Amino acid sequence: MPQKPGWQTSEFWVTVAVQVVGLMAAAGIFSTEQANQWQRVCEMAGGLIAMIVSNIAYAQSRAKVKSAESQKTPDICVEPTTEGNGTK
Repeated sequence: MPQKPGWQTSEFWVTVAVQVVGLMAAAGIFSTEQANQWQRVCEMAGGLIAMIVSNIAYAQSRAKVKSAESQKTPDICVEPTTEGNGTK
């Protein structure tokens, strides 16, 4: 599976959210306590999103494997026999 660009990962978006909250606290928009609360919320939401996305990705990959296995033709092995060809 090819690696996703960094901006498409949950880690990137959690980091952005935490940085935005930190900047807002530094600008005086949030108090330090409010900023800490928002950072915890962002971290928990990021963990939840990562869990959901990984479960969906796993289910899709398993479905692909099972679909490929069901479409695969069975291997039939027929061993040659020596009967009737004149060898004893």
